[in-house]
Amino acid sequence: MTTIDGGMLACKKANDIPRGRSLRWFGIDRQAARTEVDVSSIGYKYHMNNVNATIGLVQLDHIAPVIERHIANGRYFDAELRGIPGLELCRWDEKAEPSYWFYTVLAERRNDLAKYLTENGIANSQAHKRNDLHSVFASSRCELPGLDSFYSRMLHVPCGWWVTNEDREFIVDTLRRGW
Repeated sequence: MTTIDGGMLACKKANDIPRGRSLRWFGIDRQAARTEVDVSSIGYKYHMNNVNATIGLVQLDHIAPVIERHIANGRYFDAELRGIPGLELCRWDEKAEPSYWFYTVLAERRNDLAKYLTENGIANSQAHKRNDLHSVFASSRCELPGLDSFYSRMLHVPCGWWVTNEDREFIVDTLRRGW
């Protein structure tokens, strides 16, 4: 869902809302008088302006089918990409419900697969550099067993609401042909 810039906070429990509201504005409880506020924890500047918030509220009326399409495409890939030589599907905890924002596969010869998909007109990416490699985390860097292997094989293929039935069938057929 887009709000152009910004986002929204969703809380599982109603009693988490006041803390969320405080954290979004420098740790300040905006319901209290500013001269009486005690900032007890570090907060951020995570609010958005009213125009962006209005766009977000309107988008709420249209978001369900978008999310449903991401999930439908992801489940399709879950079923159709099994058993392809050189391709492994990601696993998740059985209690989890994947969002399918990305559809991630693990591939032997990932770079060859990326080139093959690109040559066949299928977008693909690694999305971003591993977070633990950014300099902001240098002081807390530690061993992360298995992450090197995962990142060397990880590739994202299109899964979003814009992926039509024909698109996803083409992606599956292309992957079944091998690379």
